[in-house]
Amino acid sequence: MENTQKSIINRKFFLIAAFGHLLCWVGGDLLLFFQPNGFLDVQGLFDYEKTVLMLENANPLQFTISGIAGTVAMMLVFFGYYEIYKMLKPVSKKSANIVLVGTLLTCIPGAIMHFTCTSMLWYFVKLGGTQLAHEVMLSFFTETAITTLMCNLGVFLVTIPLLINVVKGKTFLPKWAWFVNTIPLTIVAGIVFAGMGGTLIAEKLKETPWIKNKKLHFVFQPQSRAEDLREFLFANGFEIGEEIATHEGNRFYIAFDAFYTGEIRQFTVADCFLGKLPKTEDAKVHIKKDWKLSYQPVFSLKNIDAVYKKLKAQENPGLLTY
Repeated sequence: MENTQKSIINRKFFLIAAFGHLLCWVGGDLLLFFQPNGFLDVQGLFDYEKTVLMLENANPLQFTISGIAGTVAMMLVFFGYYEIYKMLKPVSKKSANIVLVGTLLTCIPGAIMHFTCTSMLWYFVKLGGTQLAHEVMLSFFTETAITTLMCNLGVFLVTIPLLINVVKGKTFLPKWAWFVNTIPLTIVAGIVFAGMGGTLIAEKLKETPWIKNKKLHFVFQPQSRAEDLREFLFANGFEIGEEIATHEGNRFYIAFDAFYTGEIRQFTVADCFLGKLPKTEDAKVHIKKDWKLSYQPVFSLKNIDAVYKKLKAQENPGLLTY
């Protein structure tokens, strides 16, 4: 069986697919999400004012390159996924057919998804970032969102049969290779939440009740709207341990750890915005950025100490409701 599998697959196609995944991550995702004003928060795109702030000074060419890279990447991924189908066919035709369906769902809608997601941002910027442009962008996104769902479904249809057959020893791969799979890696990586806005992380956490476990320790690195994430944590029995702030070039980042205690305490706007950040220059710059995104009309306060004072004077969060 092992020799049969090895003889019918082409390992070069696996390398091509690996390059496709790398291209998708670097060219399709990172290039799209890193904008001049910080990390692109997908959840924030549903709000016109936030969209304008995030895409201010954005270069349309960046979206064009990202869209092309993501589309080409999904074509390259097809070669590796098809080799998985060929590898499983001699041992389980059912698993192989499921993988084939998953391959088609991943690569075809996935290529369309990368093109449409970047196109809508390109149009928004090219049309001057107007209210009408935002409405067109959201309409375009809503009507093509099915491609994202199909692509995600396809990934699971490929990875689940592969994982099962590797665990059962039906492939030439060593049994420990089950861990190098989308599903277990997603579970492990899920303990560290990074690369998303605080609002989106909070929404994801709402869908995962298993996080309320006192044995788990979480690390968060929200790219924006950290106050929304802190509010969720406070309202759901989590305690924040330590927070740090740093920067690289003109980009500022924060990170903090949290753990579940089950005790829901009272919290204020100051708690949500300030958390346990030390009063360092990096922390102050980050708070100013989040304050500007959340309450732009109020951000006439040039002195950060005045922002601290105003925040601490407010008793009710008044942000999101969890």
